[in-house]
Amino acid sequence: MADLESDFTTEFKHIVTIDNNGVEYDDESIDDTSSLDEYENEVQSIEHFYQRFNQQYNDCPVFFMGSLQEACQAAFNASTIKDRRPVLVYIHHDKSSYSDTFFSNIFCSDSIIECLLENYIVWPWDITYESNRNILKKIWEEIFSDQFAIIFSYQRCPMLIGIMPRPAGKKGWLISSEYKLESILEWNMLTRTQEKLNRETLKNELIIFKKEFDDNEQNLSFNFIRKTGFCWDIILYIAQYLSVNDSVNFLLGSMNSCDKHRKSCLLPTLIKLITNITNIRHIRLITNKHGLNQLLYEDEWKNLVNSCHNLKTLTFEMTENILQNNQLSKKLLKIQNTIHYFGKTIKFRFICV
Repeated sequence: MADLESDFTTEFKHIVTIDNNGVEYDDESIDDTSSLDEYENEVQSIEHFYQRFNQQYNDCPVFFMGSLQEACQAAFNASTIKDRRPVLVYIHHDKSSYSDTFFSNIFCSDSIIECLLENYIVWPWDITYESNRNILKKIWEEIFSDQFAIIFSYQRCPMLIGIMPRPAGKKGWLISSEYKLESILEWNMLTRTQEKLNRETLKNELIIFKKEFDDNEQNLSFNFIRKTGFCWDIILYIAQYLSVNDSVNFLLGSMNSCDKHRKSCLLPTLIKLITNITNIRHIRLITNKHGLNQLLYEDEWKNLVNSCHNLKTLTFEMTENILQNNQLSKKLLKIQNTIHYFGKTIKFRFICV
């Protein structure tokens, strides 16, 4: 474990010890063993912290009143991507020389409060008391395992730590960890850029982490290999054209090696992909003669109709005229009859452009 930086050791006169789990302690911590009994769960401790700061400051960010695990669930499990957001952990210590300045001039400013309200769930924790620091250490180990050992000391406070779901397919991550953690702030220094903290630089870092979170959520939504075991090549191709809402458009042209060797590979994969989208109501398939030939299997469309109860329209849009092709026309008619039979409220349309 590296020594503390010299600028900290000259400013704070204390004795530092490090336990076997990599958590740093110092003799400036307040040893209040009674607080563990008084605030024996996360909610009570956060409520007490919030009340104290509401009395001291006119405004402060909205804090999540629940456990850290519950904060992660609320942030990451929304049904639509646009409603999901990262968790921002704020770690406080009364004895930090920068805490009051940080709260008064930056964290409680209108621009930061608005940014957090729109983009984050904020979970706070006060490590002023030794018992609270021990609780946080236990919480951290239970949720994040030993992979994310963090030194919780008042020299580093205030601390801001961003949390998001583990990126899809990330190599070298422990299986036990569901999350990615990123330090955003320690004391008055932004971790990523090593810039001095002010309102604008903090807001910029918060926006950058939120953008990283949004990109990760999009990637996770397309991680159908992990969820379904689909063919990798075809998933990459289809995912380019997937809109995560109640309508999807697929552009299907010349396919890759998957359909060259397995003629029926495309449609079953496409059907499985569509049925994984909740509230699907409108499907539009844009294709040519070659792509259409891979889509004309009645049983697969029957499976889709039976699975997608909210489906309203199914549109086949051709990029070339196939009306003179009697074989394809007959297959299309069979598909139309199958859809009308099993999904009487579904409107089937065929368009040649």
